[in-house]
Amino acid sequence: MAGQAVSAGTSTWDRIKKWTPIFIIAPSILASFIYVFVFAGWTFYISLSDSTLLPSYGFKGFENYVSLWTNRRWSVAYNNLLFFSLFYVTISMAFGLLLAILIDQRIRAESFWRTIFLYPLAVSFIATGTVWQWLYNPSSGIQFLVNSWGWTDFQFALTSDRKNAIWAIIITGIWGSAGFSMALFLAGLRSVDPDIIKAAQIDGASWFRTYRKVILPTIGPIFIAVAVVLLQFAIKTFDLAVALTNSGPGISTTFPATYVYDFMFQRGEIGQGAAAAMMVLAALAIVLGAGRLAMADAVYGTAAVEDREAGIASRRRLISRIVIYGLLGLISIVYIVPFLVVFLNSFRTNIEIGANGLISLPQSFRLDAWPQAWSDFCIGGQCNGVARYFWNSVAMVIPATIISTALGAINGYILSKWKFPGSEIVFGCMLLGVFMPGQIALLPWAFTLGQIGLANSVYGLILVHCIQGLSFTTLFFRNYYVSIPDDLLKAARIDGAGFWRIFWKIMIPLSPPIIIVTVIWQFTGIWNEYLFGVVLNSGSNQPITAALVALSMSGTTVRTYDVMSAAVLIGALPPLLVYFFGGKYFVRGLTQGAIK
Repeated sequence: MAGQAVSAGTSTWDRIKKWTPIFIIAPSILASFIYVFVFAGWTFYISLSDSTLLPSYGFKGFENYVSLWTNRRWSVAYNNLLFFSLFYVTISMAFGLLLAILIDQRIRAESFWRTIFLYPLAVSFIATGTVWQWLYNPSSGIQFLVNSWGWTDFQFALTSDRKNAIWAIIITGIWGSAGFSMALFLAGLRSVDPDIIKAAQIDGASWFRTYRKVILPTIGPIFIAVAVVLLQFAIKTFDLAVALTNSGPGISTTFPATYVYDFMFQRGEIGQGAAAAMMVLAALAIVLGAGRLAMADAVYGTAAVEDREAGIASRRRLISRIVIYGLLGLISIVYIVPFLVVFLNSFRTNIEIGANGLISLPQSFRLDAWPQAWSDFCIGGQCNGVARYFWNSVAMVIPATIISTALGAINGYILSKWKFPGSEIVFGCMLLGVFMPGQIALLPWAFTLGQIGLANSVYGLILVHCIQGLSFTTLFFRNYYVSIPDDLLKAARIDGAGFWRIFWKIMIPLSPPIIIVTVIWQFTGIWNEYLFGVVLNSGSNQPITAALVALSMSGTTVRTYDVMSAAVLIGALPPLLVYFFGGKYFVRGLTQGAIK
């Protein structure tokens, strides 16, 4: 009898241990299910309702969709999206591929060049869009500079011209995303089997022919991956359009994402805004589905391989090196100038900027703008500077990054090493959150936070970013942990180690690289996020990105560029520091997030 009791107890304990991973991951599964499926279903039902100023559940059928597709502003929005996507995606890919090929030529100071071309990705589109908005200003930016050189007929007032304002968004978008394309293309180029390249060289293939006939066809799946990711960026375009043109002049630069925000929260047409949000989701689904089909049987890697033997490089003529470094130098100027403009102008006086323009060497060096931007500058009717908004972002980003990273580590550990029936389906469903447009979740989040008492609070934003980040962090850790040999865990189990002991004693000590990648990815993404901050919070409870938009749209007749420059730098400084001190991990995070 005693033996049977022991056996029964052991069996019960074994069952408990077997179910432990499922119990632990269950809250994350539930949160992801609600975020992806319940929120999407909720928004879809609202799109079929008679909701106007407030959500209503009276069924209206597809009338909102009919109204949407007969609305002139929506016609402008999707035409802008098509036009923007065509030029933004193709030019970003071409420009990124050019940079990747140039850097792939065994150049010196490779990390320096990569840093220059990638730093825009560490900064929010709100910050970079604000600076480029200033540069497009004919009275102080690029046009002012060229006119001062004697070319008085030159005009470059993109943001104030209805017909050309879309090009301001295209140019700035390419400037911000070409480095991303470069990172992915460079990872692909470095993953090509060196033996294939050597065989082409032995056959007498030139440098150009080797790339065109051998290397580029080999990385075909990378082209698809880059195109799909850039199309996602295009469809979700919101921050950049708000910072540069605020959908103007008039409605000339309205995008589907800005249309959703405007109709949901500005015009009191929630039903039609929800219908537009579903159209954004449908566009993403089409892009992702097409990309998935195109890459169905593709297998490729993103990690750099050992340096190739210097065969072709040793025979390259001196003129080719001059061309390579010359092109890199010219392109780097385009990337450095916006940063230098905002940095130097934060130490100039506004009188000097008004007289000499934004793009000019400083004739004075003053620190007055920094304390004024921090504690005295007027934003949204409150003259308390950006300090409160900055600390809101700090209070939001630190716990959200830690919690989402910790949950991702546990989820990835379970989904890779403690698989259970249906675990692959669970992972696939959680992965859908990576592609979820924020506009789909706006109404559900606003209602949910209100119901649990977290509306208009930093704690509400922490919850939003923790759940939204689960898909990314789980993806990162799961893909990393898959590469850890299962025999290592089997040996630990034989020695009596359980779920948590294996996690803390084996997995975590092996995880510093992926932890750093995930922390950088989450920190920069959460800090730079704007949509949730401006919709779910208001006034002094908003993050720094919302303050920067309010600052740039202040509507004052005389802009204090010195103080505004200091404010932009204050808002951009934390992610820039994270990027500069963890650059190689930042690149690794980009490739893992986009390709895997």
